[in-house]
Parts: sequence; structure tokens; C-alpha cells
Amino acid sequence: MPFNLVTAALLTAAVALQAGDERPQSPAAPAITEISEADCQDSGRRTALLGDLDAVIEPTSSYGQALNSYNERLMEWRNNQFVRAGRWTEGDAARFAAALLQDPEFANAAQSGLTLAEQVLAPATSAADESKPPLERCHSLIRLQSIFGDILRAVQQQWSVADARYAAEARRLGVTID
Repeated sequence: MPFNLVTAALLTAAVALQAGDERPQSPAAPAITEISEADCQDSGRRTALLGDLDAVIEPTSSYGQALNSYNERLMEWRNNQFVRAGRWTEGDAARFAAALLQDPEFANAAQSGLTLAEQVLAPATSAADESKPPLERCHSLIRLQSIFGDILRAVQQQWSVADARYAAEARRLGVTID
């Protein structure tokens, strides 16, 4: 798997063991209004959507960033629980992170998210291009929102794999972490 932000986060989490005992809290999912073809066909609604693209995109984007940040902190917290229990060293945490990166299910979910992220540029550019017809721009916005939703699902799948691997490791070590 190529080096990317997820790889960096995992390696950081593996070696940056924090002393805190408090389990990180999951971010609340924002209310995201799905854009539909009916929205695009309604000129007033379409104008409003295209007039403030950031308001349409920001909730999903911010939530994805918050979700990744939470999961990175959760990994650090879990690593620390294993270390505090005397069952891991920092080296063990680093080895676990490296093994997780090699895990096919984790790698596939991560790659899925990266592949989807590469698809963001075209519809984002089209939605922002004021020289394009408004209906075309609105359809690009629908596509963009759909890709962001798919990215969130891939990110959640990726972290679900990590959760399962940590749970298995906790059972193996006889440590309660959640």
C-alpha cells in the first residue's frame, strides 16, 4: 500500500502513546441534506445550492476529517491501554500498526477511499465552473455529494476493520480496552 495520510496516521498513533485515560468520543454525524434531481430542476433551489457550494460540501468534509481524527486518537488511546496494562511496548504498537497496514481488508478499504477521493476533482471543478449551465453544475454537485458519501462509508469500513483487529488483540492479551 502506498504511503498516504492514513499510513502516517497509523504510524503516528503507534508511536505517539498519550498518557490520558479518557476514551475519545466519536464526533456527532451532521445533518446532511441530500441533493436530488428535483432540487436541480427547481431553479430557486438550484440557484441557492450553487450560490453557496461550501455550505453543501462543508458538513460532509468536516465530518470526514473529524471521523479520521477521532479514530486516530482512539488508536492512540487503545495503544496506551495495552502499554499501561503491561502487555505492549511502543515497539509492539508500531508492529501492530504495520501489520494493520498490511491487512488486506484494511488496505482494500483504505484504497477504496483513496480511489474515490481521486474522483472528487472533476465534479468539484464542474460544480464551481460558472461558465457551465446551472443544471450541469447542479448535477455535478449531486455527483460530488455522492462521492463524499461513498468516501465516508469507505473510511468507516476502514476504521471498522481496525476496531475488529484491536478487539481481537485485546482478547488475545486479556485486556479490556472499550
